[in-house]
Amino acid sequence: CWNSSLVSPSCFYPDGFGYSMDGALSAVSYGHSSATLSRKTNQPVQYRKSVATLRVDFYLETQYRLRVKISDPSTNRYEVPWPTRPIVSNVSNTLYKVTTGSETFNFTVSREDTELPIFSTGTGFIYEDQFLQI
Repeated sequence: CWNSSLVSPSCFYPDGFGYSMDGALSAVSYGHSSATLSRKTNQPVQYRKSVATLRVDFYLETQYRLRVKISDPSTNRYEVPWPTRPIVSNVSNTLYKVTTGSETFNFTVSREDTELPIFSTGTGFIYEDQFLQI
């Protein structure tokens, strides 16, 4: 799909493709925030079955560790039984920060001291049944 006259390959999705955040992140419990995401209606289904509503959870587990979970709240799925550690009491002093965009939902995890990005979903992502593209 590459064309050297383009800035990016034509198979890339346009800016604004993905989900929008309904409201702001809300605190669920200490160190745990979540938000509801809605799929934008102006885009075609790309692969199999689109998911209209998502839930994103951010768990600030320790000073060094963040866990992000993106899921379909209307469908129960098998999850590998992976041990998760409890959130420690002083997670306010993390070495990272999480920022989100709401118009087209995206998130970036960056270093607290230098603000250099560690991970970013860019301008959005695709979440469909049995398919995830970040």
